[in-house]
Amino acid sequence: MKHINIILLSVIICIGGVFFFTINKITYESKKSEVKEKAREAFVEALNQEFESRNFRSYPLYTFDTKSTLTANIPDSVCVQD
Repeated sequence: MKHINIILLSVIICIGGVFFFTINKITYESKKSEVKEKAREAFVEALNQEFESRNFRSYPLYTFDTKSTLTANIPDSVCVQD
């Protein structure tokens, strides 16, 4: 009887571990996508502020759509030349 309890406890622990791993993975992916979207929005805002601080009043030379670039690879640095 003692061996059956140990086996049942082991099975319950394994199932619980898989359950918590799955829940944490789903939560991580959703938070990661939110952070990526906020980072892209912050990037666009910083770029717009840089253009405004340099008195760049004409139409911008770039177009940046955050929704279409959610899956695209974006460089981690940008060089803006006068």
